[in-house]
Amino acid sequence: MGNKKSCHHVLADDAGRIRTGCKVLPKEIGRPDRAEPSDPEKAYGIERLKKLGATVFEGSTDPADAENWLNMLEKCFDVMNCPKERKVRLA
Repeated sequence: MGNKKSCHHVLADDAGRIRTGCKVLPKEIGRPDRAEPSDPEKAYGIERLKKLGATVFEGSTDPADAENWLNMLEKCFDVMNCPKERKVRLA
């Protein structure tokens, strides 16, 4: 009986996420910053990364520092809507 209740809870959560996605997705698709930029070099360049707060990794003995740096870069790339093929060149 407890299993049915938890399945219902999961389905209700999923339905809520789907409703939210249906409201947000059309707005996101229509956003001008989601369109392909007219000047990809400017849109995906080092200067744009710097403006978003990206830094140069100077090295560290702590692996967590490298992971934090990579996470920060990924957030910047997400904001830029940067294609995968450009990420390697910029990193």
